[in-house]
Amino acid sequence: MKKEIKNTIVYDFIGTAFCLVMAFALILMFSGCSSDESKQPVGSLGGAEEETGIYALSGRAGAIMPKLMKIADTTGEIIDSTGYEGSLFAPRGAVVSVYELDSLTLDTTGRFFVDTIDNDSGRFVFEEMELSSPYILIVEEDPPVRVKERGIMKDKYNTYSAIVNMQNITNVSVNALTSAKVPLLREYVTQGKSFAEANTMAERDVLKQLGIYEDLGSFEELFDEKSELAYAEALIRQTSVTERHLIDFDISMYVEDMLYIPSVVIADSGTEAEEYYQNKKKMTDYQVGLLAEENGIGQCTEARENEMAIVLVGRKLGDSVAIVCHSEKWAIGLKSIEYTMGTMTDNRDGQTYKTVTYNIGGISQTWMAQNLNFADTVSAGTDSVLKANSKWNAFTQNYDRSGKTYGRFYTWLSAMNIGEDDIKVYSIDSVGDTVFLEQQDSPCVPKDIEGKEFCVYMRIGTCDSDSACVAEVKKECDSLYGGWCNEGVEDWSLGVTEYMSNKNEDAYQGICPEGWRLPTVNDWNSLLQMMGEHYGVNSKEAALALFGEDATGFGIKRLVDNFEVDLENQWIWVSSDNLMQFVVADALVRWVTLHSWQSGLTPDKVWFDYDEDLGYGSIGDTLKAAAVRCIKN
Repeated sequence: MKKEIKNTIVYDFIGTAFCLVMAFALILMFSGCSSDESKQPVGSLGGAEEETGIYALSGRAGAIMPKLMKIADTTGEIIDSTGYEGSLFAPRGAVVSVYELDSLTLDTTGRFFVDTIDNDSGRFVFEEMELSSPYILIVEEDPPVRVKERGIMKDKYNTYSAIVNMQNITNVSVNALTSAKVPLLREYVTQGKSFAEANTMAERDVLKQLGIYEDLGSFEELFDEKSELAYAEALIRQTSVTERHLIDFDISMYVEDMLYIPSVVIADSGTEAEEYYQNKKKMTDYQVGLLAEENGIGQCTEARENEMAIVLVGRKLGDSVAIVCHSEKWAIGLKSIEYTMGTMTDNRDGQTYKTVTYNIGGISQTWMAQNLNFADTVSAGTDSVLKANSKWNAFTQNYDRSGKTYGRFYTWLSAMNIGEDDIKVYSIDSVGDTVFLEQQDSPCVPKDIEGKEFCVYMRIGTCDSDSACVAEVKKECDSLYGGWCNEGVEDWSLGVTEYMSNKNEDAYQGICPEGWRLPTVNDWNSLLQMMGEHYGVNSKEAALALFGEDATGFGIKRLVDNFEVDLENQWIWVSSDNLMQFVVADALVRWVTLHSWQSGLTPDKVWFDYDEDLGYGSIGDTLKAAAVRCIKN
């Protein structure tokens, strides 16, 4: 008798299947299998004395794929509207055997019935079975497939099984969950438990080993692909040796491409894309629960709310992922810090933004919790200088033309509200002297073909099909990058120290609304220092938390380049970027970078980085486009 129940799902399933196959083969050697005669009992070899009854049985055998995670049906057969097209049902020619079981021990009595599936829906029917016991074992066995394992060709059998009480169920689903339950059910019955009690205990243990602690319903009644049991059934199949890699692959791809994608981008991609994404996310949540169980982290309970842990993803690669206990479910993410959400309105254009306030060392720090989306260069109430400096210098993403999700991406000059005629161009001559060239005093500037092309590329998008606008853009870019200056001087740079002096960097408004200002490096560092202390990492390594809106309220959104659904192959395709750049008041550009999944998703695998060369840069740097997060004065 087996004493240890834990962690036996896969091995019991494989072992039981093998034994059933061998037993079935021996029985067939002595019985024969004609269609009608094979349904007659061979005879009883013992068991409990019960009144013989006539039973009917129907059902489906095979895997029930969760909604929208199905493999397309290649047979072309139109399956009924109950919702199974694409699920992995037992193929034509699969053999279904029903074995009578002893009512006390659940051992086979020797009486059995056999039928062959003759459809593409995995359906089987036994119209009349004369049984002395209502308890039966159902075994479905696919035709063998020749596969090579370690250089040796072998016959591979796909087998599902279930034990049911015919007094309570006559329409049964035979699947991976029911197969995993069989050895546990028998174990508890031999320990003296009633069938009903043993059945409940076995289902609870199967789910627990998958990291699932709630009751999802009867395994044998899994007919609805929308049922939560469909995810558990898919998960248990992924625990097999041949499919285990799918768990690591799915989680890795989710982290790499889908984590922190704005919900509005998904919704705007259409209903099917949204359904695919939500389905993928739910399957990933179940996979994370399994990893939590395997890593010994245990159940996420109300008492463990906001507790964070690290689980391994990809045992060979040694990657890891941060998970957090939220609403009694483990999910990819970080534990929350203390913050207060609010709103503010930009009086220039009436747009309202979320805000987030932190207590950092006893000092309140309030940030916009969304990127700035100001682009009004028309209204009479907009400052004329800001109008001029913002023209052609605010850009949006392909999936966010309005800027509501990602805000605008501003050139450095526009974000700082500095006119192109105000910048100073300088070089260092051979004797070390600084030579300045005031643009307003001379029409020529250093020739920079790449700078000119980039200038046109960045600005022309605002013109649409307006030829006059395009011509003006080219003219402006040519005036900035197309001339020659001071023959013999090759290395020119941009002097911006007067705009980023110690006197005004902590109050530099730039393009921010009244009462708000551009943040400094120190502002970012104090924020990340607080987050680093909360997560137990270096301050620059806490940048991951900026993406976790639930965790910190800051809510940097992942940039999406492509989001589409391949209906033919039942696949969702996402291309996204973890890089986000921000303008600060005391350097040209700062940026936050989130590592790809190969390096893990733990907080110590990301960083906050910035330009060390404060106050100086090339002319081309002024055209770098970056987002703006304003901070309250």
